[in-house]
Amino acid sequence: MRKRATTGFVVIAASTGIAACGGNYSNEDLEFLSALPVQSELRSKLPEQALTQSGLTGTRQDALSLGDPSQLYLATRSASDGFNRGLFALLMLIDDIRLIPPTHREPDKRMWGPFPDKDRPGFITEVVMDRTLPVLFGYRIETKRSDAPTSSPWVPLVQGEFRATGGARKGACDVHLLAQAARNADVPMSTDLDPLDTLDVNYVTDQSPVQVDMLFRGVPGTSFDTIDYAYREYDSGQGSIQFISSSVSPPQKIRVLARWSPSGAGRADVTVLDGPFQGAQAVECWDGQFRVTYSYSPWAPPAVGSPTSCAF
Repeated sequence: MRKRATTGFVVIAASTGIAACGGNYSNEDLEFLSALPVQSELRSKLPEQALTQSGLTGTRQDALSLGDPSQLYLATRSASDGFNRGLFALLMLIDDIRLIPPTHREPDKRMWGPFPDKDRPGFITEVVMDRTLPVLFGYRIETKRSDAPTSSPWVPLVQGEFRATGGARKGACDVHLLAQAARNADVPMSTDLDPLDTLDVNYVTDQSPVQVDMLFRGVPGTSFDTIDYAYREYDSGQGSIQFISSSVSPPQKIRVLARWSPSGAGRADVTVLDGPFQGAQAVECWDGQFRVTYSYSPWAPPAVGSPTSCAF
């Protein structure tokens, strides 16, 4: 299984997997496949090409100065990486089945599998898609023990629904990873998913901006309660990502809204929504080389640079 640990706020890894192979598709098969999310189209595209060129690495312990590496850009990049790896965890198996023709076809149904689950010895996994309306598709990834009776129920791992609005992969979708429910049904899950109860993704791809919202819910006793992402991508290349981290112990909630232009210049606004510093706000702006052009924080006054230098 391919595994990647997230940076930033949560560690997530791919939870399911099947072996991929080549095959042929009918036009109807392609219509079903077009209802499935594509990781590369939904991922955060925060600019970072100039990262190694500018030598932007590490963190500073002293006060920021003009031209220093932007710490809030680095925090935004970490959140963007976590967002993308969450998509990887959720959509890896869906990406894999694009290489495999359906094993069962009905007029309004396609199935892949069941296959031996290479990540859970003794289990089998299948992917099922149903077309309930000409533009409405539901799909699920499910598993059960390979020695279970044929009549025994499948345990859902991922569930999704896509409503097409015209054009390949254009529409709105909800996708859900049901980690804790699977564990409750005695399905072994990757240890990297131990902190996770559910992962929910909602996206809209038939407009500008493309909208992708992602919500991580932690199980009781983990370091976070929820982590909420909202990603927006415009046709112009402008983008934004908002992430809200909420924890129970200590109780606090922090929101970061970062925006960037096609050149990479951007701005991040930090707001403490709950906790000891509730209401406190900070802002930092960076240029196309991700260097500070303006910074203000109530924790490290005075302000550096001018707000007129900000791209937003």
